[in-house]
Amino acid sequence: MMGDLLTIDEVFTLLKKAGVTSSIQMTRTWVREGKIPGGMMPKGARNRKEGWRVPRESVHEFIHSRRPEQVELERLQAEVQRLTIELVSIRRRSAAWIAHDTRHAAAKETVHEVLRDVIASVPYAPEHVQIVEDVLLGSVHNFNYQQLNLLCETLLHSASQVLELECPKQPADDSAGSE
Repeated sequence: MMGDLLTIDEVFTLLKKAGVTSSIQMTRTWVREGKIPGGMMPKGARNRKEGWRVPRESVHEFIHSRRPEQVELERLQAEVQRLTIELVSIRRRSAAWIAHDTRHAAAKETVHEVLRDVIASVPYAPEHVQIVEDVLLGSVHNFNYQQLNLLCETLLHSASQVLELECPKQPADDSAGSE
């Protein structure tokens, strides 16, 4: 595969980055002498200088033989990359949770506004409303479902009376059914 074959300049760049050598001449010598295995010249190369091609894997094996700590360094670099991806994922989830918490807080504020309206309209209900708020905030743990249901019914009944929300019952229109 041509994509896996490197030129001398590319081999030198990898060796320099790994701290194996800072000399392109030394790189050429290692390839010519076969110390970096697999060096070859493709057909049609005008001269040895431009024609050498080396498999990428051979360069990595040579680096590992000269710099055994390079294996650990590459492992650590891969781990850093994995952790970076995980951190980005956590940040995205965190942003979603913050958005959810913001919507939840807005919903709670709406409930509190309604309760304030009920308090303003029903003068004898403030202590009932306070209990409902405590339940919503989770500060009343010993409140059972029946008590809460009764309290809500009382508040709704009181609010509907004061705010005139109860619709008067209209007599049924018998003329439509007699035809």
